[in-house]
Amino acid sequence: MRRKLTLSKTEQQEYKVNAKRLMTAGVIPCEDEPSSEPQMLTLGRIGGPADSVLNALPVRGYDVVVWVCLVALKSTINLFDCHLIPQKWVDEGLHLVEVAEGLPYYKGLAGDEYPESEVLNSWISSDRYLDRGVVLRGAVFFQSFEPLPAWLVDGISIEADLCFEDQFENVSSLKVDLRVVRDERSVERPRRGGLFGPNRRGASPGRDGISAKQSTVSQPSHRVTQ
Repeated sequence: MRRKLTLSKTEQQEYKVNAKRLMTAGVIPCEDEPSSEPQMLTLGRIGGPADSVLNALPVRGYDVVVWVCLVALKSTINLFDCHLIPQKWVDEGLHLVEVAEGLPYYKGLAGDEYPESEVLNSWISSDRYLDRGVVLRGAVFFQSFEPLPAWLVDGISIEADLCFEDQFENVSSLKVDLRVVRDERSVERPRRGGLFGPNRRGASPGRDGISAKQSTVSQPSHRVTQ
């Protein structure tokens, strides 16, 4: 059975010093005093209100991309799980998409592509750990094959909670705004096989196995908002 992590006095002091350093650098917001129960992670949003989106298919199914900045405040943190919880409807089929190894691009249900280097899903696993001070910036992808409620029309903004869980069952959460994009055109579903779709048009792989072809969507700036 997994147990909650308890910090010693020395570790709590190290946390305060590290938190103040991150505040000074502008990575996390300034506080009068760090919490007596320090979080293991600090989360922030990247870009503006139009960057994190919910892409819906004409009939049923949608995917969600959330751009975030994540800072580890303690060593050997394992991102054990991640959930996205919409605030105004329930979809038990909304899930974090698993990563398929060896494929260079994520391809969403609506056809948008993102380079593997911009996707954080591969960090949410049972065998990868973050050292203290490590900063991750990128997109987290979710998917559902359920129909989207009809009141979620094209162009509106909705709220959701993005929750990361570490190996000690500590939960770090962030409120995010998602812009709804409904494509009424008929689109072809990507082939099953995981998070990353095959490279299109025969583009040759570039360095580190990533195709030299650019993503079909613009990447948000690295401006972090809480």
